[in-house]
Amino acid sequence: MEYPKVLTLGSYQTERALFGPVAVQEKVDGSQFRFWVNINGEIQYGSHHRQIHVGENYGMFKEAVEYLESIKEKIKLYSPYTYFFCEYLQKPKQNCLKYDHIPMNNLILFDAFLNNQWCSYHDLNNIAYNLSIELIPQFYFGETTVDKLRKYFDRESFLGGEKIEGVVVKNYKEDIMIGGKLRPTFVKMVRPEFKEQHSKEHKGHKKTLEEWMGEFKTEARWQKAVQALQEEGKIEVSPRDIGPLFVQIHKDISEEEKDNISHYLYRHFIGEIMRRSTAGLADWYKEQLLKRLEDGQKEIKS
Repeated sequence: MEYPKVLTLGSYQTERALFGPVAVQEKVDGSQFRFWVNINGEIQYGSHHRQIHVGENYGMFKEAVEYLESIKEKIKLYSPYTYFFCEYLQKPKQNCLKYDHIPMNNLILFDAFLNNQWCSYHDLNNIAYNLSIELIPQFYFGETTVDKLRKYFDRESFLGGEKIEGVVVKNYKEDIMIGGKLRPTFVKMVRPEFKEQHSKEHKGHKKTLEEWMGEFKTEARWQKAVQALQEEGKIEVSPRDIGPLFVQIHKDISEEEKDNISHYLYRHFIGEIMRRSTAGLADWYKEQLLKRLEDGQKEIKS
């Protein structure tokens, strides 16, 4: 089971993200790591992008797998098909932010799926305590607004040394269709410097297609691609990384922005398409009417 996509608040399908009570939690600048109990009661591991098999080269996730293997008898007490989702930090500066310290046993639990449902924060607290790993801070639960969410940006991370990267808002009551499956609405709102797409205002004129396309070029998106390749163990730290980075960035846009791109293009260019589809129609139809009179026909010839 993969974790549901965390969409950017304000993008397509997030219109109802703030309807009703939501959980507001810190967004940590780590790497997603998951582990679960399979049908045979065995423990399995994976990053956001791949499954990790016991006995292979764990790469950057070495500390997480080795720790969880040391407590696997505790984990096996959970029922099959229990999934645990964590942020992993191998060092204080995992990606962009440099925290004061790493979490206990390198892991921060931010969600779990148990007995065919998402766990409450109270249950997450019990799981984190039982497994001796950190729990993601929850700032608030209830109804909120975009303005209220922005106020959290000045908070220092619970790991110290940096302001929070942003917040993750979880609405378990509002489902959206992602990849043909109904998922709860999970969205993120990050500080401007971490946005994967620059959203510029163009006062006095409509944003051109060229301007809009340029907004996808950000260092945050490039850094995200580097992180993805690091998690897969595909970074050589050499110019040979450039080709795979191109591929990863294009893959990221295809997977994460497809609906946004389709929605934007339709909304902003459907009017122009409609206008062009009927350009010259009036003159063409008048010509048809004249031909009808000349030929003595009662109907327009097809």
